[in-house]
Amino acid sequence: MRGIQRLIGLCFVVLALASCSGTGGRRTAAPDPPPPPVASVELPPQPAEPAGQPPAAPDPDPVEVLITRAKAEYTAGLAEHRAGNLDRARAAFDRAIGLLLRSNMEVKSDARLNRTFEKLVEEIHNLELATVESGDAPSEQRYEAAAIESFAGLTFPVDPKVSERVQAELKTVQFDLPLGRLGTYRVPFYPHVSRMKLIK
Repeated sequence: MRGIQRLIGLCFVVLALASCSGTGGRRTAAPDPPPPPVASVELPPQPAEPAGQPPAAPDPDPVEVLITRAKAEYTAGLAEHRAGNLDRARAAFDRAIGLLLRSNMEVKSDARLNRTFEKLVEEIHNLELATVESGDAPSEQRYEAAAIESFAGLTFPVDPKVSERVQAELKTVQFDLPLGRLGTYRVPFYPHVSRMKLIK
């Protein structure tokens, strides 16, 4: 019960305070002062472009410049190929692909470069494949003998004194592991070379 009395008393106090603030002269808000005047700044006149000169061209797109250069090399290679200069054509094709690959731009990340690269590679491949199939391509497979083949016909004379001395030394050598008897065998493809072999 005491809590209810306190609540009622608190409500009267709040109502009394609210009625006191509403009585008396109302104050009117003063109007906002006008904004300060803006100082006008005169810009210097811009020089007029000469009538005879066209406006300056924007910088060219580096991707387009690269694509144009690569296509120019491909076109030069195509002309050499049609003229029958296959080595010059291949060099021009290599330069066209090399321009794209050696540029500072990432070919796979730029759609235009990637599309141009794949198109050039496919066209060059198809052109060279057609050339090989027609039999016009020069044979690039030239046989060069391996250096080891020059030794195949060599034979070395066996010095009987050296052979006897080696056999004598082999009989006196002591091995930590029992090896049994040593024999010789011939090496296939090199019949003049003898090897020692364990005979059990």
